[in-house]
Amino acid sequence: GGRAKNIVCEEMDLEGTLRTLRKETRQDLHREIHRICQDVATAFGGEAEARIAPSYGAVYNSERFYPVVEQVAREVFGEEGMVLREQPSLGVESMFYFMEKTDGVYYDIGSGVSTALHTPTLLIDETCMRTGLRMQLGCVLALLTSIERR
Repeated sequence: GGRAKNIVCEEMDLEGTLRTLRKETRQDLHREIHRICQDVATAFGGEAEARIAPSYGAVYNSERFYPVVEQVAREVFGEEGMVLREQPSLGVESMFYFMEKTDGVYYDIGSGVSTALHTPTLLIDETCMRTGLRMQLGCVLALLTSIERR
């Protein structure tokens, strides 16, 4: 807030992103953010308003579908092409909204020749689209085959 380091401003805005792995943790942190804002403002004779917009939650892969998708990935990419995350990611993804309503599996397919996502220098090797299509079709066929076997 303000334009000079040595002047106390009348108003200040603070923006940020909150990402958690559990919905309960996010709810607890929302309460804490509101409380801390009020307490700090009160301590300095001011007022505070914390507005927290709804946002993405964590994406959890379906235990039912994950083994099928992992097997297809091994067939498509080979063992050397697989990278399994050892820790959860706090990246956000629109897939959250789909997987709130139905089971699914989220996975990444890298193009292998780029800088980070969401940068002006992003360059995608479009041949990865063929690999992605093989992965998607392989999953559909594997899931349909498993349904037929029941």
